[in-house]
Formats: sequence, structure tokens, C-alpha cells
Amino acid sequence: MRLTVLGSGSSGNSYVLEMGGTRLLVDAGLSMRRTRQRMTARCGLDIHDLDGVLITHEHTDHVRAVGQILKRSSLPLYMTEPTMQSMDCFSDTEYPKRVIDVEPLRPLRIGALNILPVPTLHDAARPVGYVLSSGYESIAFLTDTGTVLPETANLLRGLNAIVLEFNHDPDMLWTGSYPRHIKARISGNAGHLSNGQAARLLQEIRTPDLSLVVAAHISQNNNSPDLVRQALFIHADSRIRTFMATPDGMDSPIVLHDRRKHPMPV
Repeated sequence: MRLTVLGSGSSGNSYVLEMGGTRLLVDAGLSMRRTRQRMTARCGLDIHDLDGVLITHEHTDHVRAVGQILKRSSLPLYMTEPTMQSMDCFSDTEYPKRVIDVEPLRPLRIGALNILPVPTLHDAARPVGYVLSSGYESIAFLTDTGTVLPETANLLRGLNAIVLEFNHDPDMLWTGSYPRHIKARISGNAGHLSNGQAARLLQEIRTPDLSLVVAAHISQNNNSPDLVRQALFIHADSRIRTFMATPDGMDSPIVLHDRRKHPMPV
């Protein structure tokens, strides 16, 4: 498994996942130009090398490049129907044909990967996270959710890797300069996970198979690297590598070598 973080945070979220011979873009929140530049520089790929694009929800920091992807490539895009209906770039009658509708908890397959969209709670039309498995390796993407539903948490146990939101520190948020209604939105049940919520989720889902945690969607105004490190520290374990994704992403891919001798259940 190879994960390239192109960008993470309110300025744009996008990841390239290579697993089981399948290559996917997970969210497309950077400009098309920046997406292609960072893909080429960091993982040696172009947009045309991908097998598809997974979209979690319609907010701009997750879909900024979708219109250009539709115009400049023939890639299929995967998202919920309400997400597509919320985006202006699908007004062209041909573009909706490029979208494969996903539903929470309805499995799909792309190339060698089994993919399960999982429900999230966010102020969007019908947002989802994703759990992906090759049969030997597995990873989840879970950001932009104010609450982790029990059925989602159950599906995250036994993973090898997770990209998980550590958005804000509640004290920094509530003593900061944001208007009160924005603070309430961020900290609400349909907002974003705090450091403490993310750390508690990791405690709940952690098994010996977990070997990679990427802290993502970290607020630049309402969080700090030290506070995220403190939240991650409770999971200090030589078997688990932890990374913090920044707005500029990460300069090189994270490679996770398969430690399993036998296939995972699919």
C-alpha cells in the first residue's frame, strides 16, 4: 500500500491511494493544476494513471478539481447521489453519466479493491467515509464528521491504516476569534472531530493489525501540532507509525508493507 497526501485541511483535501494494483484519488479538493503537479512530483503519477476518484462530500475543499477532472479526463467518479446533485459542475447533461452512485454500507468494487462507503455526520447532503481492502491490506478515510456513528466505528476495527480527522482543540476553538455560530458548527454533532474524539475512537478500534495512523484535516487556527501529538501519544507503540498531514500534504508517499501471511476476509 502506498499513500500520498497531496493536501489536507480547509484549503484542500486530496490523497492518492495505490493498493493491490489499483490507483485512486480520494477527494479532489485542490486545483487541477496543483493536483497534477503534486501527483507528478510526489508519486510519479498523472491523473490519467488513476482508476477512479472517490468523493466524500460536496464542500469545496474536497471537490475543487472535480469540474476539471470531468473536462480533462474520462475517469469515473464515485459519490452519493445527493452529493452530485449539490454540485454545479454536473449541470452538463453528459457529466452525471460519469458518476457511479454510492450509498452508505453498500459495498462496491474498483479494480482489485473492495470498498465500503461508511456513514458520517457532517453538514453536507449525504457524506460518507471509505473503508478499502485489497484482501491483504486495508485502510479507512474518515474526516469531516462531528460524530462517529456506532455502526461506522464497528467497521473500522481490524484495519491496517486509517486517515483520521484531528480537526480542533475545543479550548483553542472556543477561546479563538471565530464567530460563535461557526464555533458551534465546528464542534457540533455534524461538524468536525476534536483531538479528544479522534483519540477515543482510536482507543476503541485499535487492534494489533493497526500499523499506520495519519492525523488529517488539522485546523491551522484551532489546533496545533503539539496538541495533536499529545492526543496521538496515548497510542505510542513501536508497531504504529503516526503522521500529521499538513495543508501542503507530505513530500513523499507513505509505504505500508503487508504484514499478513494470509488473505483478510472480504
